[in-house]
Amino acid sequence: MSRAPNILYVGGVGPRRMAFVSAWRDAIGKRPLCVSYASLAKSPERTAALAAEAHYIRFDSPDRDREALASVLRRGKADAARAGFSVVGDDGADALMRGAIGSPAQIAYGLAGFAEDVLAASRAPASLAPTDLRASFDKTETHVRFKSAGIPVPEFYGNPSSFEDVRKLLFTQTSARAFLKVRHGSSAAGMMAIVQRGPHWRAITTAFKSASGELCATRDLQTLTNEADIGNLIDALAPLGLHLESWAPKFALEGAGCDLRIVPQAGDPFIRIRSSRSPMTNLHLGANRHDAAQLKGEVGETNWQAMLDTARRATQAFPSLRTAGLDLAFLIHPRQHVVFEINAFGSFVKDGPDGACTPYLQEAASLAAHFSLQSEAAS
Repeated sequence: MSRAPNILYVGGVGPRRMAFVSAWRDAIGKRPLCVSYASLAKSPERTAALAAEAHYIRFDSPDRDREALASVLRRGKADAARAGFSVVGDDGADALMRGAIGSPAQIAYGLAGFAEDVLAASRAPASLAPTDLRASFDKTETHVRFKSAGIPVPEFYGNPSSFEDVRKLLFTQTSARAFLKVRHGSSAAGMMAIVQRGPHWRAITTAFKSASGELCATRDLQTLTNEADIGNLIDALAPLGLHLESWAPKFALEGAGCDLRIVPQAGDPFIRIRSSRSPMTNLHLGANRHDAAQLKGEVGETNWQAMLDTARRATQAFPSLRTAGLDLAFLIHPRQHVVFEINAFGSFVKDGPDGACTPYLQEAASLAAHFSLQSEAAS
């Protein structure tokens, strides 16, 4: 290839993502062609033409782009409803922008549907395949894939459809602690850490119901101890689809449980360490950042290399995802570790110098090297 490649970027076109995408221009020699999900919906023929001319197609999250979110919700509504998940209407994007949980399954199906539409018009390599994208959003399907590949994961308890189901499932387990997750959720939205001992219940959650009855997510973790309140909230979340799993005891760093976000890439993986005294370690919930060398020193070289090997094998269970991020943790005994989830758009992390998104920049460098090699082969 003797000229700069055509990179087609499909995602949200808000300022956060665009700032990083623009940085690709220096590495590749040409700014990617950026198409939002909203533009794709309005002009599918134009997008198909761009896809046909693309040398690489990079899919990304709709992020906080309201129009993109609205288009994704419309695209996924029918498929999510057929799969048995609750869906939201035309005002769903507005609700998401003000903190509603909405229908995470609808977003997953919408993104996969758009990926199918774009890839049907192109023979170019892409950053993902629709089947892997949809499965990565589904915590139960992810668990099945990891388990089949021999990846250590928390124990799966089931897909409860009510609080009574949760009660019955926990009654059959030896542990009184569990995590209840929205099956297609992200960023801990709707997540609940549960402790149940006899008649006593305690739940720490990001979910709450607004005065109007809307299910919302908050950055201020809520602690519930009234069984009726916990039951009512779980019953409200149930139509979204739920995933119940064991509560893995995380290794403590500076007295706080910690986990890792790993972005596999050419060369060394990008690793971010997060710790919190609460059950949830998401940075937007107030978790702390740590240097990877600190945790590596605590767990030891042998355990660290075993974890990296697991991370490599876990990504192979989703072979098409080129921009994925894995969430995993060492357990109290660091000879053991578990993988929690995979995020198809997990490379959007801003821990580089001056707030740069290091994985995005390394992705650009990898693409530049790839097309440079193609150019040399063709000459």
